[in-house]
Amino acid sequence: MLVDVTARATKAERRASEAAEARDSLTSSFNQLETDREWMRCHGIGHIVKAILDAPETATGIDLIKQRDRDAGFKAGYNRCIGHMNILTQGKYTDEWYGFHGVDTEGLLNATLASFYDMSIYALEKLDECLDAEDYVDRLRMLYADAKESEEEEAAGDGKGGAGTSGTK
Repeated sequence: MLVDVTARATKAERRASEAAEARDSLTSSFNQLETDREWMRCHGIGHIVKAILDAPETATGIDLIKQRDRDAGFKAGYNRCIGHMNILTQGKYTDEWYGFHGVDTEGLLNATLASFYDMSIYALEKLDECLDAEDYVDRLRMLYADAKESEEEEAAGDGKGGAGTSGTK
């Protein structure tokens, strides 16, 4: 009987120990998730947005869209102006001498917009690689570690107690 009680007590202690280990493991996991969430809120999302906005592909695409939109607007405005002039002059004016005569500026604008939305941005490809991994927050931290270090260097100056100047006049 004593052996039976001792065996049950040992079994209960083992289960209690396993439960405590599981609780500690869950607590550790929860704390890591909380830390990761906080880093994503405070740093990760900002780095991602900055990477997209600062990507050369984004700037080039936006510039081309602005140019195509300007061209389409100029053509529409020119044709509208010709339409108003023709009311007064019985149709003497045409757009033959205008640089966009026969050019489908709206079609070019639509094609440019479609191309922009379908383009591949290198920064997003790197981001996708990170997000596909199980430890995506750690990978994002490594991906944006250089950006964080350069920001800290800019904020701290030259590290010699100066304000980031060369010290020469």
